[in-house]
Amino acid sequence: MRHRPRDAAPRSSRVLAALTIAALVASLTPRATHATTVVPVTVETLATRADAVVIATPRWSRSQWLGRTIVTDYELEVSVSVRGTVSAGTTIVLRLAGGSVGRIGQMIPGVIAPAVGTPYLFFLSRAAGIANTYYTTHLTAAVLPLSTATTPTVLVRPATEGMVLQDRGETVMSSQGVTLARLVEVLRAVR
Repeated sequence: MRHRPRDAAPRSSRVLAALTIAALVASLTPRATHATTVVPVTVETLATRADAVVIATPRWSRSQWLGRTIVTDYELEVSVSVRGTVSAGTTIVLRLAGGSVGRIGQMIPGVIAPAVGTPYLFFLSRAAGIANTYYTTHLTAAVLPLSTATTPTVLVRPATEGMVLQDRGETVMSSQGVTLARLVEVLRAVR
């Protein structure tokens, strides 16, 4: 009969100890995290930085490779020019990062992909060297959906939690939105 020394741990205890150490090491190993920091942006700031502020409806979209990045071009039919030189009744192209080409897709969290046929309020900046093409003035806050779902009055809802509308220091847009008429009034008054 073989005797085991008293201080020798049984095999299952050694395995358990090894697994515990491995779990501890794994929990301390750096991993990719998914966090977003949102710095509040006002519509007044967006308006002063934008070359154009328009109410427009995407008519079609097309994604394509641009170098190693997928971009999506949207043809926008402008119904109202709130600020800037883009006229109502014209069409322009909005280029956004992200999209799908074949079986490959790229996306940036927080960037709205406008739905074709749905009107939005856009804050746009000219794309240098590309005729009739614009980018959004802010990555995540420059495309505002218009909504008539809860009321006959058109509401503009913030695209992100970090977006605010202030007028003379008073916050007038929250996550519930603001009427389109009030937002247009504030935007046209921005100098």
